[in-house]
Amino acid sequence: MTRYTVVLLVVLALLTATATPVRAQAPAKTYRIALLGPDFLPNLPGGPELRTELARHGFIEGRNLEWETHFGPPEQLPDLARQAVATHPDVICAVGLLAARAATTATQTIPIIAASGFLLESGLVANLARPGRNLSGVTNTEMDTKRLELLREMIPTAHHVALLHDAKYNPVEHTAALEAAARHLGITVEVVEIRRPEEIVGALRQARAGGAEAVNVLESPMLFENINIIAWAATDAKLPTICSGSARCLASYAPTIDIVRMLGAQIARVLQGARVAELPVEQPTKFELVINLKVAKQLGLTLPPLLLARADKVIE
Repeated sequence: MTRYTVVLLVVLALLTATATPVRAQAPAKTYRIALLGPDFLPNLPGGPELRTELARHGFIEGRNLEWETHFGPPEQLPDLARQAVATHPDVICAVGLLAARAATTATQTIPIIAASGFLLESGLVANLARPGRNLSGVTNTEMDTKRLELLREMIPTAHHVALLHDAKYNPVEHTAALEAAARHLGITVEVVEIRRPEEIVGALRQARAGGAEAVNVLESPMLFENINIIAWAATDAKLPTICSGSARCLASYAPTIDIVRMLGAQIARVLQGARVAELPVEQPTKFELVINLKVAKQLGLTLPPLLLARADKVIE
């Protein structure tokens, strides 16, 4: 037996005598997120930003994170929520008030992170600081109210504003809050209900014939998908229009992409063990105002210089 062999055997004996048993490592947990919302969502930007934010917190798709999507028309959201719950995800991400309502009806135990207005007014959370149930998220209840104020500022002489309203999507809380805000501003609002895209052109022409002087486009999947048609039809009807996230309207006012990062951070906190009932509902703080002077020229409008100076982007 060589000296090298003896030394090797001694070393092995010592290691065997002193080493503690090594247990096989359990595989890392794979987290599952169910995305619930109206069927326009796959066409919206934000998905990559949401995944990037989750990756920043250590949740990486294909490594320790899986996604499942449950998209459909608003009337199908209750069934889609039940389908999502049946797959036992770690978190349900609900986009829009109808999706948030459907999710809370389908489960009182799975954490829900929602991106929606009117979470407090609808009773889905007890208060913004401490939601109290299995739902928290990101909300903003004043976006359309702020757009109404901006519309009044752009056109001080406008006293009759049409609210373009998706009858299948916008909740009662939406128009009720706007009607109260309009009274405070000295504006008469008229709710113009749209159920199908084919109704848009005729509805705007009828609103103009009925005395409407401007249009506030309320947020909804169907209206978002058809915003180019709305912007064209409103300009054709000589109606100044403010909307969310489209530079084709006279003005657009919407949160920046930071809202997506906030949503991702909320989901990450739940996956890390935060109790959703104690997770404060967040509100976006950064917004972008875009004004289209080309549209203003088509409408024969001269906009206040101070408003133009405040705009984040002016299209000339």
